[in-house]
Amino acid sequence: MPGFECAATTTILPIAPSASLIHFGVEGIPASTNGVYPIAQVRPVSLGYFDLMNIPVNRGRIFQASDQVSKTIPRGLIVNETLARFYFQEQDPIGKRILMVDSPQPEAVPIVGVVPDARDLGLDREPERPLRS
Repeated sequence: MPGFECAATTTILPIAPSASLIHFGVEGIPASTNGVYPIAQVRPVSLGYFDLMNIPVNRGRIFQASDQVSKTIPRGLIVNETLARFYFQEQDPIGKRILMVDSPQPEAVPIVGVVPDARDLGLDREPERPLRS
């Protein structure tokens, strides 16, 4: 369309008061002793989302068309700095795998990028770190 430079989609708009939550695991890090997985926010986005929202990639890369197998099974994940620091400390998280426990077909998906924390739930709320359920 004339005047448009970029377009993208997401299932949850930025600054929305709620978010989708998922249980997940980190390859090589066992779940808690009772088998309970941590919970984190998830925000499915289309190609072009990070460019449109002017969100830089601190490490790795943004999504490519080859990262999406289907609507429910991604081939790559982009995580925020809080999750990367919490689970990987000083290690490079690129290539580390996250187990999508709540997925219809649980699968370990590699991290392809790390972006800065965003205040997705409101400008007055700090980014949340992963929670134990």
